[in-house]
Amino acid sequence: MEAATTLVSVDAYLQGDYEPNMDYVDGVLDERNWGESDHSTLHANLCSWIAPHGWRHGIDVFAALRMRIGATRYRVPDLVLVSCKRKRGGSRNSTLES
Repeated sequence: MEAATTLVSVDAYLQGDYEPNMDYVDGVLDERNWGESDHSTLHANLCSWIAPHGWRHGIDVFAALRMRIGATRYRVPDLVLVSCKRKRGGSRNSTLES
């Protein structure tokens, strides 16, 4: 028999602080797969390289940033690359919307 799933509202998800980060899909919290040490090393190296170099190409990098991909869907990808036109030090939102 499958365990009952407790649905969470979008507002409750957005106000929550989850360790580790959780994706949110149609009211259900979905634990992210964090990978192994090789994955973590690649993740750190990419962030470390893109962050100082991306500005000159109009690219900003975010690690584990919550993104809204639908009305009831939020994902927390490992890396998010976005086109940026703001100056360094500009304001950043805690959630990006696609």
